[in-house]
Amino acid sequence: MEQDMFDFSACLKAAVQEELPIVGKEFRGENICGLIGKKVDFRSIKLEKCRFWECDFEGSSFQNVEWKDCDFSNCSFARSYWKQVRMENCKGQGADFREASFHHVVMKGLNLDYVNGTQTLWDQVEWTETSFVSAAISEAKLKKVKMGGNRFDSTDFFRTSLKGLDFSECEVGGLLFSDGWKEIEGAKFNAWQAVELAKRLGIIVV
Repeated sequence: MEQDMFDFSACLKAAVQEELPIVGKEFRGENICGLIGKKVDFRSIKLEKCRFWECDFEGSSFQNVEWKDCDFSNCSFARSYWKQVRMENCKGQGADFREASFHHVVMKGLNLDYVNGTQTLWDQVEWTETSFVSAAISEAKLKKVKMGGNRFDSTDFFRTSLKGLDFSECEVGGLLFSDGWKEIEGAKFNAWQAVELAKRLGIIVV
């Protein structure tokens, strides 16, 4: 039996006013702009084909939440908390994730170009077929992150240790690091990627 649909705006406004979580609801085909939902607790919900534009979810938490075919470009998720979340075929260009915390999160087929992920925590997260063009993942902590088929072009990893990360099956170019390039110590790159990185370091490959 298909789960009943709910009005996201109405549920969010009620949650903010009554300081209650939004639990066990499914939202589909929503088109919302400029909505403010700070410090809201989302639990066991599903969002499908929803579009949120310049909405503010700062300090909110998302636990056991599924995002599918959604667009949350230019929304703020600063200082948010994510656990047991799956995001598939979503667009989040320019979204603000500063100081957000991600645990057991799967991101597949996302467009996260130009996002601000400064000082974020990524713990047991999977990035697959996801684009991080000109994204800022600086001063972040990456723990047990699995990757495959991602695009990292002009991605800013300033003061973010990439030790243990495998970039060999990703598209990589113009990564940004601190002057000493200590960030890439212990990271895995394929032969072609290693040559390109060596050239940027001034090493002549023969």
